Formats: sequence, structure tokens, C-alpha cells
Amino acid sequence: MISSKILVKSSIILLLLASLIVALSTTASAITVTEVCALDSSGYAIGADGDLWVWGYFLGEKYVHPTKVPLIDHVKMVASGVGGAVVLKDDGTVWAWGMMPASQAGSYPGENSTTPVQINIADVKSIASTGNTVYMVKTDGSLWMCGRELCLSFDDIRHSEYTLEPVQLSIGNVSRVVPTISFVYVQKDDGSWWSWGENRDYQLNDGTNVSRELPVQMQLDNVKLVCPQSICFGINDYYMSDSSVLALDGTGQVYGWGKNNFWVSGDSKFPTYDGTNDDGDPLGYVVPSPHPVPGMSDVREIDSGVGYYVALKKDGTIWAWGSNPNCYDGQASLDSNTPVQLSGFSDIVAISTGDMHLLAVKNDGTVWAWGSNCFGELGNGEISQYGGKPYAVQVTDLYVDLPGDASSVSVSSTPTPVPDNTTGPVQEADSTGTPTPAIVTTASPTPVPLPDVSPVPATGFDFSALAVLGCLLVTAGITAGFLGRKREGQ
Repeated sequence: MISSKILVKSSIILLLLASLIVALSTTASAITVTEVCALDSSGYAIGADGDLWVWGYFLGEKYVHPTKVPLIDHVKMVASGVGGAVVLKDDGTVWAWGMMPASQAGSYPGENSTTPVQINIADVKSIASTGNTVYMVKTDGSLWMCGRELCLSFDDIRHSEYTLEPVQLSIGNVSRVVPTISFVYVQKDDGSWWSWGENRDYQLNDGTNVSRELPVQMQLDNVKLVCPQSICFGINDYYMSDSSVLALDGTGQVYGWGKNNFWVSGDSKFPTYDGTNDDGDPLGYVVPSPHPVPGMSDVREIDSGVGYYVALKKDGTIWAWGSNPNCYDGQASLDSNTPVQLSGFSDIVAISTGDMHLLAVKNDGTVWAWGSNCFGELGNGEISQYGGKPYAVQVTDLYVDLPGDASSVSVSSTPTPVPDNTTGPVQEADSTGTPTPAIVTTASPTPVPLPDVSPVPATGFDFSALAVLGCLLVTAGITAGFLGRKREGQ
């Protein structure tokens, strides 16, 4: 009789513990976001509540899972910074971490800030950054900048000078700005594109290779999106750059021009320094005017990383060309002078490239990551010391809440210099894996310095709790059996 009661009580205890384990194991927290973007060697996501999440390189550390950034909320847009980030909040204010682009709140250009610091500007509707320099478009269409520009001259701003406070540039009616470290493109409200800066590679598309201190209008018509790239080598005032431009017109055709050493033209011929090819084709080291990229029609979106180019077609497939030893076409390192389809991707509605990695959003809201993982930028819990993954991998617990019309989704990134490889200690994971795509569940305000708080890892099911509960379950079973036998012996 007593033994039966003990067994019943033990069974109830076991059932309760089992129920608790099941409940905990099914409450893994999925992070619902409205936007994802790849920047530098990082991935960012903006939550539906305006929270900011990061993985990869951030403030000198490597984060292998999406991690919530503290002390910031109501985020509307994120751009890259040197070792950190720049964000635009819903209230039109701009905040920055990492190497400061301007003198704000007691910080000076070049100083490192591990907490968000407000930049002295208001009423901003969009931002873009080259890392050292932040460009801000106000609600009235005016364009402002602050920070340091290595290669650009505009108005009274000269090479390698800091602008300690945001300054207005003499161009108005701006709707979008797309900067590089050596030249800048802007789109006006009427849809026209204008540019200024270095032009020795014909990247400004004004019919010359003369650098410009004032904006000139692009000659290519009906342009929907411009994706410029400038890879600068050198220090201080001594540098050389490889500059190219990818553009998408209203018909879905992709064009490439500028320096062709990474095959921006998508032509099947290798460039030569004398401007010729073996068959006499004039496409060579420099492409002086927009050249249709073969096979790249019916395209929805374009982007580029360091030395490679990506196009998303309207059928949901992704194509890439150029050179990137850390990105793959599904079988080998990407090193192609013509566009190749990336295997493992389908039904994609948005793309965003970092320096050497790619994020893609599917039409069901899942996200896919591909390419370099040296800093944890794939967000799958691993770091690959010697490069990336030749297949899509899972970004932990990340899901994009798409609008009813998924075709309206657009994710973009800003080409920037590669951040310093200064990182904290992180255990490196085994780079082996099964080559099967895995689903990814992507009036001036007063500057306010904030206290130093480290990023908070994403909450989810802790398997250490499962281990503890498992031990309790086993202990309860053993105890019940022992007590039962003891009662029977009495």
C-alpha cells in the first residue's frame, strides 16, 4: 500500500519534471526582425521593436550568434563604422560606436567609444557611411557629413581633414547617398544620379576621367540603383584605389564600368594593363563607360563586396562574379570573370553583402548566410579560421517579418574599408560540415554619453538547464526506486 503511494508520488514528480523539460526545450527564443544587412565583417538586424542585433566583428570582439546591442532602441537604419556602427533612430537622431567620426560628447575623431554617442545633428531621414565618414540626408533633402575623408574633396573639405561637426554640402533635393572612400554617388528626388570625387577610373560616368570637386550628373539613363566600390591601399595621404561601379536600370539590366581588374564588366576576358585583350576587344583594365553585364537582365537587386559583385534576379536566384577567396560558388572559391549562379539559394527576395560574406532573405522570412566566417559573420555559432563556408549556414534564431508584398523588401549595405582585425579570444570551431544548405530562422540635440555595458547575448534555451533537469529526473527515479524497495523490505 505504502509502496503504491510512493510510486504514484514518484510518477507525478517524474511527469512534472518531464513536462518542465519539454516546456523549456520548446521555448527557444526566435528573434523577429524587420531588416537584416551585412556590413564589413558583421551582420546586423533591426528588430520589430527597434532593437539592434549584431553578429561577427563588433567593438573588437567576435560574436558567433546574434547578440542584442544594449543602450540603444528605436533604431531605423544602421551603417558601418570603424570597428563599430552608426545608427539612425526613429526620432531623426544619429548615434555612433567605435572610432568616432566626429567630435561629440567629449570624444574626438579617432577616439574609440564602446558606448553609443550622439552626433550633433537632427531631423535626419537616412544615413550612409564609409567607416571614417558619415553622410546624413535630412528631411529637407540637404546632405551633411562629418568625420574624415581620405580621398574626397568637396567645397572647403580637403584631403585627410576631419570635420569636427556635421557640415552641409552644397547639393540639395537628395533622396539617397551611396558613398565610397574616394567618391560619392547621390540620387536626387527627380531620380537623377550625381557624383563627385576621384575619377581616374572613369567611375563618375561623366564621359571623362577628370576628378571632380563638385557634383556632375551621371550619363547613364533610367538608373534604379548604383553600387560603387573603392578599394583603397595605403596610409594617410598616400594611397591608390581601385574603383568600379555596378548599376541597375529600370528594365532590370545590370551595367558595370571603372577599374576592371575584378571583372566588374562580367565579360569572359581577363583584363590587361594596356587596355586590350587577345581578341582585340577594347574591354581591358579600365571600362570607361557602362557595359551591359552578360546574362544579367531581369535583375531585381545588386550589391558588391571587396572585389566581387552580386545580383539577385527576379526569379529568386543569386549570381556572383569577381574574386573572393572566402566566398564560394557552391564548389570552389569564387574567382570568375563571368556571373555564376550560387548554389543552394532559391526564392530569395533580398540580399546584402559585407566585405566577404553575404546575407540573403527568402520569401518565407528565413535568412541564409554564405562566405567568410573568420569573425563569426555567418552567425551560426562557429568561426572558420581559414575562410568561409561553401554552402549556406544557419544564423541562429533569426527570422525576418516580411510585409505582405515580399517584393517590396530591400536590404542594402555601404561599401567600407575592412576593419582592424583586433579581436578578443574566441574558440575556433571545426571548419568541416555537410555541404547542404541550412535554413536561417535576418536644432542640434545635446550629445549624451552612455555608460559602458557589454552586448547581451540572444536569449534562448539553455541546454545546461536541460542537463540539470535531466540529472534531477534520474535522481528522482533512483530515489523512488530505492524508497520503494526499502518499504517493501520493511
